[in-house]
Amino acid sequence: LVPRAQHSLLSLNRSRSPSPTSNNTQPTMSLLRMKSGLVVTCLLFVVAVSQAFADECEVCVKVVDDILAEKHGKKSPPKMEQVEKWIDEYCGTVEGWGGKKGKKGKGEKEEKLCYSISPIKRELARPVSLGMPPLKACQRAASKDETICELKFPKPPPDLTEMKVEDIEKMRVRALKDILKELGKADKCKGCSEKTDFVDLVKKLRQEQAKAKGKEL
Repeated sequence: LVPRAQHSLLSLNRSRSPSPTSNNTQPTMSLLRMKSGLVVTCLLFVVAVSQAFADECEVCVKVVDDILAEKHGKKSPPKMEQVEKWIDEYCGTVEGWGGKKGKKGKGEKEEKLCYSISPIKRELARPVSLGMPPLKACQRAASKDETICELKFPKPPPDLTEMKVEDIEKMRVRALKDILKELGKADKCKGCSEKTDFVDLVKKLRQEQAKAKGKEL
């Protein structure tokens, strides 16, 4: 009788104890979900950082690219004095340079950059002569004058016709305000106090854009 009782108790304990497979499955699935979430977060971070770097010092980078493309065809880095001369030839007629010659057709932002680097052109010429990429060279120069990397090209106004009404209605007030600001219509909603006020104005502007483009929504 004793051996049979022991056997019954062992069988009962085995039936009550959770199976190793079920115990191991739950932590494994949780770990996979955590890893997947971490991967997605990392990818979003990389995209955000890449975009930030792409926009940083954009005016300065364009100017350096333009100068090197026009003046420098060699693979080896040019001498610092040569880079300074090229900058003079590019910015010459801008206020602060006093030159009689300069690159024609410069935009407003490029001229502002020339004005900013006029007293510190060597700070930009030196890293370029060392073979640094334009972005790194501009960042070096910006350590002496922050405005060098703060200059941005104007962005085109958002195309509201590409947005769905449902998406506009789901936007936060801050995002709606940003859209109005980019469109130069922020003053049209000075008395707005409710989210619906901003939504209605953006939807109205969306209709106006569609009408101007002859586009059906």
